[in-house]
Amino acid sequence: MIDRINIIVNNLYNSQLCYYVSKELNLIRKNFPNIDCIVFIEEPSPFTITPFFGIMNIAEVYDQPGLTIATSLSTAKRLIACWAPQHRVFYSWDLFWLRGRQKVYEPYFHIYNGEYDVVARNTEHKTIIENNFNVKVKGIIENFNISEFIRLYDTNTGDQECQKNLISML
Repeated sequence: MIDRINIIVNNLYNSQLCYYVSKELNLIRKNFPNIDCIVFIEEPSPFTITPFFGIMNIAEVYDQPGLTIATSLSTAKRLIACWAPQHRVFYSWDLFWLRGRQKVYEPYFHIYNGEYDVVARNTEHKTIIENNFNVKVKGIIENFNISEFIRLYDTNTGDQECQKNLISML
């Protein structure tokens, strides 16, 4: 069973990503108090939702064990330097590089081909990432559904009680 979840974000201020991260981690803390949840932030900010999980500066992330999830290109760069996680994941929440007039992919190639799994937000993102960066997307998880992350990376599949609880959360 996953016993530690680390999320790396730019901040926890008003955004759709921060809303879902906070909402999902609060649910995990409520339903699975034995799972330690920590959000590592690049910059301090007010919270979108009152957090019931740990919040630490990004400088502390490098030696943290567990499932570690980066949520942006800048946090994915930090994830590359982490040496302790059992599972490294880049959750590609936003494809902002598609919105410009000139589509430039080369600067992002090393980010999407880093030493971690890439998880897409939806099937369209998955197709774009795989076609543009020649990388295999490990899974599709909509709106930062943390139960799906746990299910994707849980190595203890025999724990029936845990599986029932995860299914009931969906």
